[in-house]
Amino acid sequence: MHVSPGPITTPQQAAQERDTLLDLIARGLYCTTAGTLGDGHGELSAESLEYRRG
Repeated sequence: MHVSPGPITTPQQAAQERDTLLDLIARGLYCTTAGTLGDGHGELSAESLEYRRG
């Protein structure tokens, strides 16, 4: 079942969606890089996520 979310109407909602998308992109980039380097597909550490958020 597919549920369409409502439109983003506040800056807070936009910021939350942006952070969610950046997290997904960062995890995908990490997995791609780790796979290429032969390090496996481990989870990002809390330190890595905090560093990315700056």
